[in-house]
This record gives sequence, structure tokens and C-alpha cells, in this order.
Amino acid sequence: MTLCLGAKTFLSNPIPVGACNSHGLPVTPSSVKLLGRFPNLTLFRHKNLCQYLDLVRGTRDRLVIVSEYYTKCLADIEPSKLKNQLPQLIGSILCGLEYLSKKNITHRNLSPKNILINPENIPKLCDYGLFYLSNHNKNVPFPIGFPLYTSAEHFIFKEKTKNPLYSNPIGDIWSFGMVMFDWLTKFSILQNERNDVTAIISLISDIIKSKENVVEFLINKLPDKSYISWWPKELYSLLNECLRVDPRKRLIVSPLFFIRKSASELLCHTFFSTCTFSSCNKKEPNFKLWNFVSIKENIDETLFIHDKKNIKLNYTNILMDKDLEEIYYLIKISEGDIFSRLKTEHLMKYRPTIFSLPKFYTLLMKE
Repeated sequence: MTLCLGAKTFLSNPIPVGACNSHGLPVTPSSVKLLGRFPNLTLFRHKNLCQYLDLVRGTRDRLVIVSEYYTKCLADIEPSKLKNQLPQLIGSILCGLEYLSKKNITHRNLSPKNILINPENIPKLCDYGLFYLSNHNKNVPFPIGFPLYTSAEHFIFKEKTKNPLYSNPIGDIWSFGMVMFDWLTKFSILQNERNDVTAIISLISDIIKSKENVVEFLINKLPDKSYISWWPKELYSLLNECLRVDPRKRLIVSPLFFIRKSASELLCHTFFSTCTFSSCNKKEPNFKLWNFVSIKENIDETLFIHDKKNIKLNYTNILMDKDLEEIYYLIKISEGDIFSRLKTEHLMKYRPTIFSLPKFYTLLMKE
């Protein structure tokens, strides 16, 4: 088993020097606000979620998130070769979304590259909770999410932060449907214009205005219909349940409040009739203490049996039973500062502070 940790670095919104709030006290930096919210995400334990380990704050509002990571993602898998395993794979992704939904966390960043596949071919969601961490995108200078997979209501509502449907786990159901459709059709949606935001917004606008079924609308846009020739009828039905423009049609209305058409209800769909999802259960953290005496005995025994010149010690069995937090602690002790490591690997570049300034000011000196 290969243990991998990933690091994601970004900048938080800068605070003007000397800025004070209405009480005359210094304004809390955005990076400190993110640090305060992050411990909640480290408590999440689920088989289909990548575990968060640490959020490190550096200079100039630089932050680094350390989490569980795997090099293989959903985009690297050929869906037509997984006809029999497809319900289990898709259902496992829904299990991760169901867990986030129960924690009142909206992923808002779902994409084929954010669904990692571990060596046991179990899908794991990563980069979840960033929308919560940034206080609905207020504490970071960049948008969170991929426009192509963002829910339709995100583009409809004007008073976004006040509307309960703007940031809600029901939006993840739309994103899940779009990600699955795009992956199952070999990323044929806007094949030559995937990075063109104008083309993406135009497509979403056409979907919203169209009275046609969303799945049928997207199928008509495909350059090659052979991508869907092997789809079972249950898969069509599942995508239809996910891709409804009006979020209220993805909801069950009760007299008092909205009960969302959640991932747990989708897991009862006939498409998953042959599957069992033990992954929906919580994965309890492992708090076993290190037994350094047994480790030393194993090493001494290996040194005694084998030639010292050609010895190869296998520490996999030692680390297999340990929690990722323990392993990360040992890495911090041995590797040192994460920022210096990222700079050494040329994975992080500092940007001059002047580039964080607003692009223009009005005559009233407002951004």
C-alpha cells in the first residue's frame, strides 16, 4: 500500500494595514478566520472522503491545506470498461456526498479530477468544504467550483447569499449528475471550449431556457451518440433525477420546510439494486500507540538474517495500522517546514503584494 499526502496552497483575501471594525478593533485577517473553521473539517471520517490533516498559515496570507491524496482520479478511468462495477463506483461517490449532506456541508467543488481513486479502486472525494471554509467564498480572492459542473440555480438567483437554495447540498446533486454525464460521455460537453467561461455560461443559459429534458438536451449536443449506446435505462433515470433545473423539483416539499432529494434517497434508486454500500458507515479513527519495542525487534531480526549491504527494510506493515494523523506528525518531524519543501520542489511561487490590490477605485475610494 502506498501512503500519499497532498498539499494545496492558495491565498486568502488581504486586509488593509490598520483596518478596524465598527468597534475600533483591528480586523481579523481572512487567513485566521479560515484557520478557525478548519478543525471542523479534520473531524470528518468516511471511507469515500479524503481526510484533511492540517492547515498551515504562512506569510502574506499564504495557506497550505494538507490532506490524503492519490494520483489516480475518475478522469483516468474508462467508464465503458466498468459496466458491471459502475453502480458500485457511482454509489460510493453518492455515499461521500450523503455524509457531507448530513454534516450540512456543500461540496461546491465537484469535478472528475476531485474524485480520487485509491489502490483498492475506492473513490474518495477531495477538496470538499472549501466553500464552508471560505465563508461562502468571502475570504478568498478566487471563485470556488467549476462553472461547467456548478448547479443551475447558482446562475439564476440574484441575492445569492440570502437565498437558501444558493448554497445547499441539493446543488451537489446537480453537480454530481453533470460530472457523471461528462465522464460517461468521455468529456464531450464543449469539447473544444471547456476553458471558455462564456461558452459554459451560454450552455447553462440554454439549458435553463430549454423546455426539453436536460439529459436529452445534453445528448443532442454530443458529437458522437455512440458514447451512450451501452447505457442501461436505470442510468438514464438516475441522471434525470439529478439534472433538474428547478431545485424545488429536486426536493420533496413538506408543510414546514424543504426536505432535499438527498444522496441517501438516490442510493435507493433501482440503478443500485444489486449494490451494498458499507462505505456509508463511519470510519472510526485509529488511536493505537506506537510499539517501538516491537519495531526494534523486527529491525534487529531483519539485520541478523540478511546481509547488511543488501538489506531492504519494509516499513509498510508498521504504518498500515496507523492513522494518517500519526503518519503526518512523523513527516512533520522529519521533513521540517512545508513551505520550504514546496519552494524546493518549485511548487509554490510568491506573488508581489501589489498584485493583490483592487484593479480600480471609484472617486469615493471604494472598490
